[in-house]
Amino acid sequence: MPYCVVYGCNSNPQCDKNIYWFTFPKDSQRNRAWVHYCKRQDFTPSKRSRICSKHFTLHQYSRHPERLLELGYPGAKAALKDDAVPDIPVLEQAFNDTLDKSLDSIDIETESSSAHDRKSKKLETRAKKKDTGGIRPWIKSIVNHTYWVAASSGEDQNVKIHKWTSISNHIINKHVHESDVFPQCIHGELEEQRAWLKQGSRSHKLVLEVMESKYLLNDLKKLSPVHQIYIAALHYIENGNRQQAVTKAGILKWKKSYPKAKKGEQCVVKPQKVQATYDYVGALLKRTFDRRNNLSSIKEALEDFNFVDRDFLH
Repeated sequence: MPYCVVYGCNSNPQCDKNIYWFTFPKDSQRNRAWVHYCKRQDFTPSKRSRICSKHFTLHQYSRHPERLLELGYPGAKAALKDDAVPDIPVLEQAFNDTLDKSLDSIDIETESSSAHDRKSKKLETRAKKKDTGGIRPWIKSIVNHTYWVAASSGEDQNVKIHKWTSISNHIINKHVHESDVFPQCIHGELEEQRAWLKQGSRSHKLVLEVMESKYLLNDLKKLSPVHQIYIAALHYIENGNRQQAVTKAGILKWKKSYPKAKKGEQCVVKPQKVQATYDYVGALLKRTFDRRNNLSSIKEALEDFNFVDRDFLH
């Protein structure tokens, strides 16, 4: 079964029958251009290496099956022009594939960053303590609150902190805050009955312990609505198709979950996925250092930078 060697591409011939596969050209100059496009360190293509059709715009084809089908020529095979090179930016194609699935499809338990993952685990740990079961129904809401803070605060660090800490009141059914920056919740009157925590209770104190951590507050200042989406997309590309974990004996693993739709009161069983990986972080760091070494000034770096223009990011 073929697979695309372009970094970050997850094309699957079993899921999408309308993908075409192309071998690397024999011409040395074009071959180098294709290799460079793949963004893989020390990569040398073999006879079996393929790049899929997602990375070529229409004008790169000498024969395109879908176009020929429209003209009444079914069954034609795809063919590229003799001088064709992949010309859809790798990062853009990866984001398009992911974002077309909608950001809502990203499993909130597959966090967009290790910081979120740690926060969720810390809350889950505290929810297992004696007389603290009331924490669990709020875990998903608290994690979602992080994304809302990132998306709605721009680059103002002060606004981010005030919006973030407002949830410590919200979870005890208090929606007016002692803050000039964010004086009250914006959700309006709540008709839904929630399992509110009691102010000063053990559950409330344990939640505050996590939410008001100086390390977490430091990280929150760095949240960005644009970069948050980009990191979420990278994480989903790498981890969106994780397999179900198994024990050493080969038995499938399962886990308990408390869906928000059931108000956290009913437990359901879900497959436990294998541990998430964060290889994209190392790749980003390498790209950052490479750019720093190869470009002599900020001006040169900005001129060399291609921004993925997505309407909803503006």
